[in-house]
Amino acid sequence: MDLLRTLTTSEQGFSIATVVDTENPRLKISIISTNREKFPQVSIPIGPACIAAALREQGHKVEILDLCFEPKVEEAVIAHLKRFAPELVGISLRNTENNELFHCRSYLADTKSIVETFKKQSQAEIVIGGAAFALFPEELMRYLELPYGIAGDGERAFPLFVQYLQGEGDLNSIPGICYWDTKRVAVNPAAKIRDFAALPFPAYDLLDLQRYLAEVPALPIEGRRGCDLACSFCPDGADEEGCRLRAPKLVVDEIEFMAKEHDIRRFFFTDGVFNFPPDHALAICRELRERKLDIRWGADINPVAVSKELVAAMKEAGCRNLALGIDTASEKMLRSYRKGFQKEDIIKAVKLLIEAEIPFACWVLFGGPGENLDTAQETIDFLQEVPQPVFFRAGIRIFKGTELERQAREEGLLQENHDMLSPTFYLSKELGEDFMEWLDRQCEPHENWFTITKMA
Repeated sequence: MDLLRTLTTSEQGFSIATVVDTENPRLKISIISTNREKFPQVSIPIGPACIAAALREQGHKVEILDLCFEPKVEEAVIAHLKRFAPELVGISLRNTENNELFHCRSYLADTKSIVETFKKQSQAEIVIGGAAFALFPEELMRYLELPYGIAGDGERAFPLFVQYLQGEGDLNSIPGICYWDTKRVAVNPAAKIRDFAALPFPAYDLLDLQRYLAEVPALPIEGRRGCDLACSFCPDGADEEGCRLRAPKLVVDEIEFMAKEHDIRRFFFTDGVFNFPPDHALAICRELRERKLDIRWGADINPVAVSKELVAAMKEAGCRNLALGIDTASEKMLRSYRKGFQKEDIIKAVKLLIEAEIPFACWVLFGGPGENLDTAQETIDFLQEVPQPVFFRAGIRIFKGTELERQAREEGLLQENHDMLSPTFYLSKELGEDFMEWLDRQCEPHENWFTITKMA
């Protein structure tokens, strides 16, 4: 074996010496899924499965260490290292916390403990990625004291990083790469996949898929990545490049493959807003309908561009449950949140879904800039006429780069040196100190109204 790519960072006090077999380009690589949150339900780790598939296609020997169901995390990590002895470890961080104001649980200390166990027990190089890392690349590199990270889509960036460790290519040319440059963290623009057809399907065979499906009987499917909308609080909306669409045929190819090869019949689209852009959603529905697959699926939608044609196509294609994100029924708050739709669009969407007999639940978010008891009451009054379940949240996690961050800084809620990794929530002071008690009283008469903040 040869030692390649030695890096010393005086500020962090660590030295990296990557061990690579230069005569054998195939490495043993572990992808670590750190997410252990099970509320409101477990989440099948699609990200690690996608990265593992891409690395395996390059000829590497890959395993996923999924810590979701492990009762003793440290023992599971040590046992995995002894058995598999990886040469490279990828840490996947899905969330930094549960994003709940009143019952906030941070996952950072647990993640740091996992990283420290790897450092103590193995000489393997460590690189971090995942959805949460893309939001806080520099902050997490510092907090976890890691030498490398990949922000954004990793299916192409990770294999390029492996090649770099083996002596090929330039580190700074890797999309989304983050690394220490003397005393600062260099952060390349986030990696973004556009040619989805060139990617293999997620390596779900490396997960205990049946364990997941016993608790959440629907496999995640991506119709796109990113978002074309610009909600004031959403980090996806802060990305001006918008969404990147998977070809409808490719989406349904994956569904058909999982249905035929693994007998999976229920799916859920991971897209933040499945129905936008509407032409893409309609094309997926038509592709599903034409293939006459015996499957059922659900998705998150919002009232933007919901039409009778789309709702009918969704039902014909097998849609059997939806989460309708309205956030508010107040015109004032719709403008504050920059939702891109009006109250009449909510009314239309609710009417069309009820007529089509597609089960759905409404999701509401209280507390943004300008929210008061009058705007909250306006939303409550509207929902009195909606027979479907309603889930309420209060308080909004502030993410950097968003319009909400700008507003929070203007109001003095965030100090100039606030690193944003520490969770700060926006809850309009105009709602008063007793707002949660007020909301509980509104929910009491309704068996199908739920306050997620209290349930978390």
